[in-house]
Amino acid sequence: MDQFSELKVGLSVTAITRQDRQIRSVELRRKGRSLELLHLEQAETWPVLARRIKVLDESGKRLRQAQHVVVAGLSSVGLAFYRMTLPKVGTQETEAMVRMQAETRLPLSADQMGLDWKTIHVSDSERTASVAAMRRNSPPVREAAVLEPDHMILEADALVQMWRWGCGVQETSDAVLMSLCEHYTVLCCVHDRQLIHVSVLDLGLAELAPSDGASTLESGVLDQFVQELQDAMQGYQTESSGCRTLTLMSDASDALGTLRQTLEKAGLAVQEVTPSEAAFSGRIPYTVADLYAWRVPIGLALSVLNESPAHYELFKDLCGCLDKKEVSNVRPILSWFAAAVAICLMTWTLYAVDIRRHKKLAELTSAPQVVQFQKEKAYQKLVARQRANMLELINVVASKEHKGIVLDTFVYKRGQPLKIAGRADKSEPWYDYDKAMTNLKGVSQAKRDNPVPDEKTKKVKFGMSFHYKTFTQKVTQ
Repeated sequence: MDQFSELKVGLSVTAITRQDRQIRSVELRRKGRSLELLHLEQAETWPVLARRIKVLDESGKRLRQAQHVVVAGLSSVGLAFYRMTLPKVGTQETEAMVRMQAETRLPLSADQMGLDWKTIHVSDSERTASVAAMRRNSPPVREAAVLEPDHMILEADALVQMWRWGCGVQETSDAVLMSLCEHYTVLCCVHDRQLIHVSVLDLGLAELAPSDGASTLESGVLDQFVQELQDAMQGYQTESSGCRTLTLMSDASDALGTLRQTLEKAGLAVQEVTPSEAAFSGRIPYTVADLYAWRVPIGLALSVLNESPAHYELFKDLCGCLDKKEVSNVRPILSWFAAAVAICLMTWTLYAVDIRRHKKLAELTSAPQVVQFQKEKAYQKLVARQRANMLELINVVASKEHKGIVLDTFVYKRGQPLKIAGRADKSEPWYDYDKAMTNLKGVSQAKRDNPVPDEKTKKVKFGMSFHYKTFTQKVTQ
């Protein structure tokens, strides 16, 4: 059976992305039972490379060819992943719910973020979705948009496709891929051959395998790296039971081989995969080291060639439609007239689109499932406000800010009033303490004992009791 039967035939893909300090590109197409490499190029800037590989002309305008697609890669730095559990409803209703929940989690407003989601699990009543988000005006997005690409695809998605097709891994469906860059490391959690989470660690080859041969064990860098890996793996194992072994993407170099052995000695299960030379063909010369160095652009191309794409596309609206200034030879009066007509048409179009969008959004948000979802979220917030935070209360009760107060007992038992007993140097500190406790948010029905002088200690004994939120009494809404 042809291992590439799920890839498109007759389509060539040029993929371009930044890898560390270089901009790299590849042109790839499926040819029979192999992946034909038409070029492997690199440069220090996007425009230079884009003109060299005939993606842009000399004026910076996109060149288009039949049966040819251009895809740009987006770095994993600055990428955020979220897990959401939603009611099982239709795709449009789910889209509305995802965006409503994302508004509460994103660091910026939704219109400043690119967002896409995939369903990773469905039960009889619920749907679990993985959501990817990135800032729209981030440097990787601005760089990629200049090319007017047909697709913008995540670096992490590209690594998954390279692992599956370029490294010949067809049997395994779950994995944690590890790809080391110069100054950061990308971890990709894969479930059923689909990317469900991405983590970026702040250490890379420059720190873990320095060119001067310094020992990572002595510097303590390895300990930090192993701890971050273990923390990420614990989270992944709760998402997929198959994510127990790290899969290190490698070029079979001594540096990465030594790193794998070091990680194994630290107690991590690590396996190494390298690109398969047998999977590729072409008239250009290439080695395993070349395929590894170009693993991200190759993976980007494979994402587009896949007959059943599963990658995230956060910026579909920016693909192939970047506005550019063009020189016009039309006379000034005609230019102004044409501009006025265009503005009128655009204003009317925006008004009509806004009316339709508002109507559609009203329909979606008024759907029974969405209304029920909103009620449940509102109830959860109400419960959270009423929930007793005993740790916060204990910190306030025993705070060192209460000068001249010595606590003897603090009794708290669910369903019963809280009781405090202690001693004060004078009556004034006790009154200040009583006032602080009575005014504490959530405290009610406060009762205080009359302060009694203690002749032996020359202090004032006091006591009080009170209710605190739902801890001591039932609250009905």
